[in-house]
Amino acid sequence: MMKVKSIRALVDAARHFKANPDMAFEITGLWPPERWTLVTFRRWFLRCLHNKINRHDSHPWRKLDYGYQSDLCHDASIINDYARGMMHRGLNLLRTPELRRRYPHVNNNIIDGPEL
Repeated sequence: MMKVKSIRALVDAARHFKANPDMAFEITGLWPPERWTLVTFRRWFLRCLHNKINRHDSHPWRKLDYGYQSDLCHDASIINDYARGMMHRGLNLLRTPELRRRYPHVNNNIIDGPEL
């Protein structure tokens, strides 16, 4: 099965086929060289999608458990409040490692304010 150079190339090919259904691509580097039309592209894409869905990996799906999703919801709330101008005080406000890396300025938000 052929691999795609990038997701961008896949999206560009789909857009080109959608805009020009009669267009064809010459695929070089294969033996024998292939000529792809909208029908062959769609057949290849659906076969890849079917294989991806029905692969039956033994690896459990990541990031779908309840704990991770609730932490993600909490982080989204903190980030949305920050975007609206509401500041939360404290260190390590975000719970998920991906959002900690992406929003370090939100995660460590120390605000000088009145002492309670």
